Amino acid sequence: HYGKNLFQMRYGNPQIFSEAINKKKVFSDAQRIFPGITSKQFENLFSLFISATKQEKGAMLIVSSAAKEESERLEKQSICIQPIPLTPNLVQTLTSIDGGVLLNIDGIAYAHGVILDGIVGNAGNAARGSRYNSAITYEEYNRLTKPTMIVVVSEDGMVDIIPALKSQIKHSEILEVIGILEELNSDEKYDRGTFNKAMEWLQNREFYLTNRECENINRLKSEIDKRDKDTSMRIIYEDFHSNPEMDSTYYLDEK
Repeated sequence: HYGKNLFQMRYGNPQIFSEAINKKKVFSDAQRIFPGITSKQFENLFSLFISATKQEKGAMLIVSSAAKEESERLEKQSICIQPIPLTPNLVQTLTSIDGGVLLNIDGIAYAHGVILDGIVGNAGNAARGSRYNSAITYEEYNRLTKPTMIVVVSEDGMVDIIPALKSQIKHSEILEVIGILEELNSDEKYDRGTFNKAMEWLQNREFYLTNRECENINRLKSEIDKRDKDTSMRIIYEDFHSNPEMDSTYYLDEK
């Protein structure tokens, strides 16, 4: 119950706080970023995230697997404090100062007023503010060595969870659709309608395809195209390419 603070503004429109962060999605992302995080740890973190969304001037919470070490490294561009368990009320106090609050997955804060660093990459957005872009840069730079999740609350109430991970899907579904292409690769089984549906489905999930799967799909596409004797208008599909950011964490556990 948030009383009169139940609503926030987002793009000039009122929005209920519980809708600002998709709890189920954030928990799924947290489990992928911080393997082994418990539901108790997450529930504590989520209460802090919700508190941050109430900060009218905007806020940033930086959850780092190396929070202690990062507070020491960034001590000249932050306010280091004695490690202290964060509470929703304390989040409001610490985020009233410009900069982020640095904490670990147990909700222990090590610094506030943190100015993030990092090497500028490709994921920024010139239309967004410095708080958002510095968070993007920092997370991208530390992704492999210091897993990090950052909650960025803009002054207009917009909430971003960084990194913005794509949803997980079932790998078996990809294999099933590739199997359909393999069946279509015969004069007896070929059907243009089914082929187009399969290709469109795969196009929408290209990010999730492995390099080997892309090569297989491209081969099948080429061979199936040759079987189409209809000379009327047809859809020409571009070759598929694997994404270097894709890994097995984007597949749901099907055990």
